[in-house]
Amino acid sequence: MEKRLHDIDPDTLREWLEQEKVCLIDVREPYEYALERIEGATLIPTSTFTAEQLPKGEARPFLFYCKAGVRSANCAKKFLASADGVSESYHLEGGIDFWRESGMPTEKKKSAVISIERQFQLLLGLFLSLFVLLTAFVHPGFLWAVAFIGAGLLFAGATGICALTIFLSKLPHNQR
Repeated sequence: MEKRLHDIDPDTLREWLEQEKVCLIDVREPYEYALERIEGATLIPTSTFTAEQLPKGEARPFLFYCKAGVRSANCAKKFLASADGVSESYHLEGGIDFWRESGMPTEKKKSAVISIERQFQLLLGLFLSLFVLLTAFVHPGFLWAVAFIGAGLLFAGATGICALTIFLSKLPHNQR
């Protein structure tokens, strides 16, 4: 049996949700889900995703979404590979970003924490400012801290792995 992954556009997903034809799974991280989500979505983060976490006894097919479509495609493929008797899986093309750009509604939490990206920018700006001031007014040796931060940014840009954002995502206020 050939297994196939289907890209679904926002208009089709809206129709399917109105007709209750799919079970919507959000594979973003808890802090992303807390900020904004498509109504009716169940959260199963990519970082801990296994097919066993999907709602049991669900007769409707699962449709996965994330921010831009990459993580949801990966989770949908992972589901297809591990699910016996399932030949098709779906994910939202372009993720919630494309959904929003298409004029579709989202649920936004007004009291949600600020995004990890903004937390990262705030902390990095604070650290760099602090170490530059310490270098100028206390001791030139603090310049090594600025160089260390720069090296971390280079590593994060080259690999897509950022230790600071991983640390921030593990903090309790980002796990809601």
